[in-house]
Amino acid sequence: MAHVFKQAIAVYVENDIKIADAVMGYWGPGKGGSEVFTFDEKYFKRIEGLKARRTA
Repeated sequence: MAHVFKQAIAVYVENDIKIADAVMGYWGPGKGGSEVFTFDEKYFKRIEGLKARRTA
């Protein structure tokens, strides 16, 4: 779990991503997921290796 927060903080600082989005973006891949469904994919697209899909 600590690695998720370390990655999230690093991407938050480097890529101007909201901290909550960064945590969610790393939480899923840490559990085996590779994509996230969101209304605002802008920030999630800045997380390398994560596929962001827009929901209607």
